[in-house]
Amino acid sequence: MKKLLLGLSLVLLLFAVLGATAAAQASTLFSDDYEGAVKWNSTSSNWAIVTAYAHGGTHSAHAPSQAGMVPMMIYGPFDLSTATAATLSFELIYTAPRYYSPPSPPGAACGSFAVGYSTDGSLFTVPINFTGDTGGSWAPFSYDLNSVSFPLVGHSQVWFAFSTAQSSVFATYSQGAYVDDLTLTATVPDTTPPTTTATGAVDGRWYRSAVTVEFAASDNAGGSGVAYTEYALDGGAWTTDTSVDLPAPSDHSGDLLHTVLYRSVDNAGTGNVEATKTLTVGIDTRKPTTKAPYAASVVRYRTAKLYYKVLDTGPNGGTATVTVKIKNSANKVVKTLGPYKGKAVSRLLAATFICRLAKGSYRFSVYATDAAGNAQVLPAGSNRFTAK
Repeated sequence: MKKLLLGLSLVLLLFAVLGATAAAQASTLFSDDYEGAVKWNSTSSNWAIVTAYAHGGTHSAHAPSQAGMVPMMIYGPFDLSTATAATLSFELIYTAPRYYSPPSPPGAACGSFAVGYSTDGSLFTVPINFTGDTGGSWAPFSYDLNSVSFPLVGHSQVWFAFSTAQSSVFATYSQGAYVDDLTLTATVPDTTPPTTTATGAVDGRWYRSAVTVEFAASDNAGGSGVAYTEYALDGGAWTTDTSVDLPAPSDHSGDLLHTVLYRSVDNAGTGNVEATKTLTVGIDTRKPTTKAPYAASVVRYRTAKLYYKVLDTGPNGGTATVTVKIKNSANKVVKTLGPYKGKAVSRLLAATFICRLAKGSYRFSVYATDAAGNAQVLPAGSNRFTAK
């Protein structure tokens, strides 16, 4: 086959990610008026973007016919390595230059418009060479890229090129070629699973009321689409649904650290199954209790230790936010310690401070809110505190 580097304004860039089913649909990754990924050669000055001669858009690409020059434009590379089918299509107006004197009769065509391809970016094969023209009208062209003329399916790097050539100096002026609405489509197996997100609950968080977890799934661009979403709750069977309710009945029977597994499957063949995701959500409707097991006393300007404990019936988040308030004999708060976040429940802890209170007798009380947001049972744990 004749080898040649080509060029003309190609508007394309397309690639499809489609389902690997027998009925997989071709998809266009990119198809535009003139914009595209291009590589110009040394004679690129002979190419122009025009608006006056556009077809179905705002721009087209124009390559004039010129003696002794072959303007070229190259597009690519495009990855067709996983494609099962691909098509290149475009609209063309081509006016071939004509002889105006011997050696051939005046009016005979003496130029060509060529379409070629390459799988290495350098040497181009030219299976299509127009020696006539399109009669002054836009004409559609489409080529199967899995054919004898264009055996490109399966190649990881594919370039396309367009060119015009004038074969004789004995030629009248020609407008040359205009190319527009160039599109490359490809059908490839869909090997990418969907992606599922869960909303309505934060992983690892505890709640004191019912929670509904919502699932939303999306497939990759050009994919076969989401077939279904499913979840498994607390080791149970997989259930197809887009949400799951985690109840919090008043009898506390729903208190539990729930484990929710979820995933989605697309429509490609037997389906691309998403890697299983995990969401842990705690339900705790019981209020904690607080205790101040020991009275405390301290000499002024020394460090006081007020011991306390937070008790919370399981299951629970294991921590609480604690505030200690010191009140005088008139029941007025004179000192607040905390809030202390993330304090472990069921452990004897101490709140410390440098005592600058007036000498006398006080009472301190311990207030706690557990990880689910439940405030402690009243009355709060309390004991005596003496400043000496």
